Amino acid sequence: MFDAPWTPVDQRMPLYAADYAVFAPSPGPHANIDVSYSGYGYGTIVPPEPPAPKSSSQSRGEVRASSGGRKSGKSKEKEQGWEHVVVAKGGVLTVSGEETRKPTGCRTGQLDQKTKEKAHRIRKMGACWNCWVQKVPCSEGEPCDKCSSVARKHSLASAHQLCWRSGFKEYESTFFPEFMHAHLRKSKIEDLVSDHTAGFLDTIITVEVSAGEVFRPMRLNTNTFTPSTAELLQQNYLLPVESHQTLQQVQMRSVPIGIMCLSPSDIKRKCKNYIEEMISNPQYADQATAGDMSQLPKQILKIVCAYATAQKDVSLLRNALKLHAIHYFMSCLVTFTDRSAHDLFDELGWSATPQPYLSSRLLNRQIKYVMHKLHREITLHVLEDLERSLRSRTKDSWGPSFCTILILCLCIEHLQSAADIMVVCDMREKGAAASYTRDQSWNACEELEEYPFSQCKKLFHDIYRSHRDASHGGRGEKAFNPLRMAKDGGGMGLDKTTEAMVRAVSGVVCGVWNEIVELSERPAMINFGEHVEPNDIRANNTGRLVANFLRSFFQRSSNV
Repeated sequence: MFDAPWTPVDQRMPLYAADYAVFAPSPGPHANIDVSYSGYGYGTIVPPEPPAPKSSSQSRGEVRASSGGRKSGKSKEKEQGWEHVVVAKGGVLTVSGEETRKPTGCRTGQLDQKTKEKAHRIRKMGACWNCWVQKVPCSEGEPCDKCSSVARKHSLASAHQLCWRSGFKEYESTFFPEFMHAHLRKSKIEDLVSDHTAGFLDTIITVEVSAGEVFRPMRLNTNTFTPSTAELLQQNYLLPVESHQTLQQVQMRSVPIGIMCLSPSDIKRKCKNYIEEMISNPQYADQATAGDMSQLPKQILKIVCAYATAQKDVSLLRNALKLHAIHYFMSCLVTFTDRSAHDLFDELGWSATPQPYLSSRLLNRQIKYVMHKLHREITLHVLEDLERSLRSRTKDSWGPSFCTILILCLCIEHLQSAADIMVVCDMREKGAAASYTRDQSWNACEELEEYPFSQCKKLFHDIYRSHRDASHGGRGEKAFNPLRMAKDGGGMGLDKTTEAMVRAVSGVVCGVWNEIVELSERPAMINFGEHVEPNDIRANNTGRLVANFLRSFFQRSSNV
């Protein structure tokens, strides 16, 4: 019944239970007859599809090939042998010799050389964020083909705002406008010492300085110097007057002390410890937002501080709060504590009573020279970690990324105010001889608004599909907007700590929604080219970007 060399299965073979799996010889390529072996306990042979009729010569050729003979001509399709048949619970089944793969949507096999070279170039230059978010191939050029097509389709003025490849670390320079930090260069401080002092004394005086009464002071070993001019014996400072309603520039006395042998590593370590203690202080939010015209920054800062305390293992949040603390520190006049001021007067042999907010201009400059270096390091860490967090696209990263962007909003608001106030005060003091113009502060504010803020906000919403309907999703990804979910009273799928933070922020948003709408519509600068008070600049910017970011979660609603 079978052609050689196949061996028929007969009754001499042992019987097996129906659920026993065993490999057995197949009936060969010519078994096109349905033969039942159910009587032997093997189930039923399921033969392959009947082959097309073949000539006797073809049959003999196949037998020779299966017997190990040399093949001639083109290679033939591999035939199934005994190893492709298995006895299973349902009987003898034919097993395919080729692995059957279901389409997964992923590439299998190598790319052709041209496509491989293009992919290498794109990988080297980096795909634009828009293509990365949509998970589509990007192309070379700026803007890329995809973004150019979208710009034409939606009649956008420029595709460059849509197509951007920059990593977040490239925004670091926008946080440090040159005109705001030129005085903190080492050469500038050396010039300050050589031009306005006649040398330091060897006497060491230990002082305590602080950037706020609620913070533990920083202890430093200082030296007195002999002034050669009056430049380092006075300094200007903005003080709030009339119950924080206005800020007035006043001239204050400066004590002639500084650090003769500055060790940047030692001072940096003390600055790090001081910043850590600042953000760990339960009164940090109250101190850092004292005098703000809006309560929104204080409320948000308190919520983020509580969330960071609960999420101790999230370094991104801790670094973001450190960044905010450094922004606050750099804007403050570092003053002596009351006890240290009295001890300092005794050391100097001065009989007068120390004035409030006693400080040293040179010592301030030296401390902020080191703090500025720390500032740049932490800014870079925050931007890189934020990008890494957003690229993960997970729900677990939503909370830290959300809070970090809120902190960056507070920092950018503060920096925009500081840039414009610095220029306005210089123009008021020197008139036509002023070193700066409001064009400089305008450019600095515009860069901060357009790049770190706008790009981070857009990317955050694109990644989590914040503005899509709850039932709509692209490429299997549904909308994820916890702030709206909290407002609607639904579940968010977040951990308990993050969910509590979101509900707290949602409560603030619902409570001051009208103020958020008004703040979010304010421009970065006011009264351009006209006389403006420093207090007006601060009042205009306080809470402006935080409100803008929070409002963007309810883009399609006029109210919440």
